[in-house]
Amino acid sequence: MKFIPQKYRESQADWYGKRGISWHISVVYYRIDKVTHWQAFIHIIQSCSQDSYAVVLIMQDVLATLKSECEEINNVYFRQDNAGCYHSAHTILSCPAVAKSVGMKIVRIDFSDPQGGKGAAYRLAATCKAHIRAYINEGHDVVVTAENMKDALQSCGGIQGVRVVTMQTIHSSSSDQRKIPNINQLNNFQFDGESITVWRSYGIKKKKKVEPVNPLKG
Repeated sequence: MKFIPQKYRESQADWYGKRGISWHISVVYYRIDKVTHWQAFIHIIQSCSQDSYAVVLIMQDVLATLKSECEEINNVYFRQDNAGCYHSAHTILSCPAVAKSVGMKIVRIDFSDPQGGKGAAYRLAATCKAHIRAYINEGHDVVVTAENMKDALQSCGGIQGVRVVTMQTIHSSSSDQRKIPNINQLNNFQFDGESITVWRSYGIKKKKKVEPVNPLKG
């Protein structure tokens, strides 16, 4: 998402020409000893392209942090919306490499249906925005940079269960040209070694296995 910079007192000139700050919310649910826990990660980037390359790096950082603190976690399931940076061949085909780098197994990626309603990340976003507005209304001068935004989210003891990470930028440098045929019609991807099993709707009718295609090869 993009957060529009805000000031406690803004002139009309300050209102126009704003450049949004990119922020990404990940909400994690996990179970240890039959007890369900949750944790949220907010990555705030001062300036970056909101593309699949940035998403993959954020996914890797979240999993690496979880694994370092909870070694019992071995299997991972992702649920994401249908934005292009998620529902893309690069994000899906990068998952085996991400899983290997953090010592976990990414079992499946599911994309929410348009009628599926808002998820936990959207609900948390509303809480975060209200927390920032309260911080500004207390008289704090500005929330115009990634660091300002982190300070606002961590003010008054922060938001329970939420961690905040800031960075200046993420450079996109992916050259992966592989494609998944008809990816827009597929919503569930299960990783089976070298192949991927896909469904339009999980568990309904037939599934099939797909292999990525490189359009640069004749």
